[in-house]
Amino acid sequence: MPFESFDNSGGRTETQFNAGTARLVIAFWQLASVPLIIPAVAFKASFSQTPTFVNGEWIWSYQFNAGGVAHSASLHGSIVSTGVKWEMYITKEGEFTDFKWFEGISQIDGLAGNWVLYESPDKPAKVLDIVWSRNLDGTVGDIRYTNIEEGYINYGITDDTTFDAFYNIKGNNGDLVEIKWNREKKNGQITTADGKTHCWDTAYEDVDC
Repeated sequence: MPFESFDNSGGRTETQFNAGTARLVIAFWQLASVPLIIPAVAFKASFSQTPTFVNGEWIWSYQFNAGGVAHSASLHGSIVSTGVKWEMYITKEGEFTDFKWFEGISQIDGLAGNWVLYESPDKPAKVLDIVWSRNLDGTVGDIRYTNIEEGYINYGITDDTTFDAFYNIKGNNGDLVEIKWNREKKNGQITTADGKTHCWDTAYEDVDC
């Protein structure tokens, strides 16, 4: 999920309450997604590797660095009735061995799937469910992180000409915040849990909706 796509790039901070509120809400989930760092780096590193085929599954085995620390990974992929089943095992020498950090299923056509992420080797409980989908050319798609308390953040891009990107964020208490903005122009709006909508312009400054 590209949290950095909503960074501030201008405007006076004292007139940016609406955009600033949206950034703070998103920043909370950015911090909450810290457990993703090591498995995300491990998965990205697999793209440059060549797998072997063993006992009916493809296996990518390789070394990678996360936070300047050496790890080894073993990514397993196999064809099942619902698509491609994935399992990522990570080892950090002297600390843990073959911890299954995430698993999931993706469609054969690569247009949708889901992941289950576990928190850490010290606390191997499920921490996030991730569901994603996209179209063939990548112009429309969305991804949702749901935590164990059923709060979620949902990011997506659409073909809407006014606001072509969004975050829908539901707190653990059920409150929903909806953020929409234009990826090129940077103007947008936030609808808070009380149903009120607040807007900002292309300089991130507050404007009437």
